[in-house]
Amino acid sequence: MDDMNRMIDEVQASLSLPEAQCEIPAIESEWPHFREGSRFESAVVAVSDHVQVAYEMAVSVALGAMATACQGMVDVEYPNGHRVPTSLMLLVAANSGERKTALEGWFFGPIRKLQNEKETERKRLQEDYSRELKNWQDKEKVLRKKMIKAFDEELETEGLEKRLAKHDKIRPVSPKDYRLIYENTTPSALTYGLYTNIPIGCLLSSEAGSLFSGKAFEDLYLFNALWSGSPISVSRRTSESFMLDDARLTASLMIQPDIIQRFLEKRGDDAHGSGFLARFLFVYPTPMVGHRDEIPAKLSDADIAPFQDRLRELLLESLELLESRESRDNQCPRRVLTFTANAKSLWRKMYRHIEQEMLPDQIYYHAEGHASKLMDNITRVAGIVHAFEGDSGSIDTDILTYAYRLVRHYSRHYLDHVAGEPEIVTLGNRLV
Repeated sequence: MDDMNRMIDEVQASLSLPEAQCEIPAIESEWPHFREGSRFESAVVAVSDHVQVAYEMAVSVALGAMATACQGMVDVEYPNGHRVPTSLMLLVAANSGERKTALEGWFFGPIRKLQNEKETERKRLQEDYSRELKNWQDKEKVLRKKMIKAFDEELETEGLEKRLAKHDKIRPVSPKDYRLIYENTTPSALTYGLYTNIPIGCLLSSEAGSLFSGKAFEDLYLFNALWSGSPISVSRRTSESFMLDDARLTASLMIQPDIIQRFLEKRGDDAHGSGFLARFLFVYPTPMVGHRDEIPAKLSDADIAPFQDRLRELLLESLELLESRESRDNQCPRRVLTFTANAKSLWRKMYRHIEQEMLPDQIYYHAEGHASKLMDNITRVAGIVHAFEGDSGSIDTDILTYAYRLVRHYSRHYLDHVAGEPEIVTLGNRLV
């Protein structure tokens, strides 16, 4: 009955939606800005001015940090009830001299700091664990010797078997490695790390050339599954096989344009065909090298501290949630964000609009795979911004509109730099 009443309320609210909010948002030439004075916008503007990088470049790196912090806490629900993670895959293509490393430091610094703190704590606990494990092993040896002796002498062993079974249950547990950032890695190391450590992480690099030219992206379908939050079964010949379930991974990568171009030339067909590239939010930011006429603006704590503090707050909440799920047998699910009735109505219009843009002679006719992921990414971005800003209630039309405009700008860069020319167009141009 409550669900029925909620549905009636949503329908009535959508019928009263102001006409201006019913319209598909216009995509302007400039990159959209979020709410003035928000944690997100204040940090992006301040850091981009201080580091002297393009605004859209700072937005992308900030979003990567925000997704890393939010993905363990919240999922987002479509108007039809389908749920998606708040993980993102972002790629910034910028040349040397665009200050990629400095930019990463401002937004991911708090995440690295928390990881280092957890590693220091783990090393301290590891000493206690090693001592407790040695004591446990010594007791096990004594019990097994008694067991063997009793067996040789044909004595009753039931009591010893029970003691051994009880002893097995109190084996010390190795302290968990709270690794949040993965850099130079392989698919097998990444999945095993997410399985044995904590099931949330970020594939991070300010110079991702080695990832694209090395073994990191050997298995593109693995990253598709991680982006979707799907279970991953890992079979091994020489070590333990395992099931990685409900993991969350964000990718925040920066790379030089010529390196990503070589990747596209070498593996473009596979990367496009698998849907790997369609999941990424690409940006080729405006180059700033040679255009920096003034010394960097001073970065105020008032602009960056709220952003960095919020990252830490959300990550600590995520770790607490993971610990609660382990102690309660996964009975502490993530919070699920929903859209307001008005936002649901607008979401459906956006969905239909993008679907129509996949028709012949439309913008996405030759990029259906990419277009099919746009509403997914729009939904994720909306959920991340809503959760990061600490907004109460459901996601409203303002945040959804911002997410739509932002993702459509990323889409434009995908079409211009990544999608490539369809073969039929290439052949037609040759004939002309």
